[in-house]
Amino acid sequence: MKTPLSVRKLNVAEFARREEELTGSLSLDDMPRLADLCVAPLPAGITSSTPIAHWRARGEFKPQRIGEPQLWLFLTLEAQIPLRCQRCLQDLLQLVPLELSYRFVATEEQATLEDGESEEEVLSLTRALDLPALCEDELIMALPLIPLHEICPDPLVPGLDRAGIMLEISDDDEQPNVQNSEEAEKPNPFAALESLRKKLH
Repeated sequence: MKTPLSVRKLNVAEFARREEELTGSLSLDDMPRLADLCVAPLPAGITSSTPIAHWRARGEFKPQRIGEPQLWLFLTLEAQIPLRCQRCLQDLLQLVPLELSYRFVATEEQATLEDGESEEEVLSLTRALDLPALCEDELIMALPLIPLHEICPDPLVPGLDRAGIMLEISDDDEQPNVQNSEEAEKPNPFAALESLRKKLH
């Protein structure tokens, strides 16, 4: 029987050699830095121990035409993060789906050099990767700068509809036409003239 792998101290190379897959869930208790960015108090039905993120990871050695096989880690994340909409100021659950891949190299110096030139993320190989902490890092970086509902349940900003679109307000809506009101109250001189003609006849 294989020894269970620790997700807090994951040996990525050993994980890839086993050709296994790991899955798990994370709560805000597991991700204190992310918890600091969430709405407080938490929405009804969610506590700090409620699983809000689910992840799946697998490792692979990819053969190369030249040289040793490259070590990769593939990570899938899906989370619903409790934030506050900045348009209506109500709670919202921000869906964050992520498909991530990491290529590992021997040293930190090599990772720094190659990361700026590669489309994928390059990390230095470690014998003790903290997988939940990596998930937390990625979720924090994926948060929107301004959380917004697609359709707000109850917008509080005057002049915006529930989708955040500025309502068109005509001049008549903004200010009543005082001149037209006054003219409507004045008697029509032609009507008075017609009344006088009827009396004369």
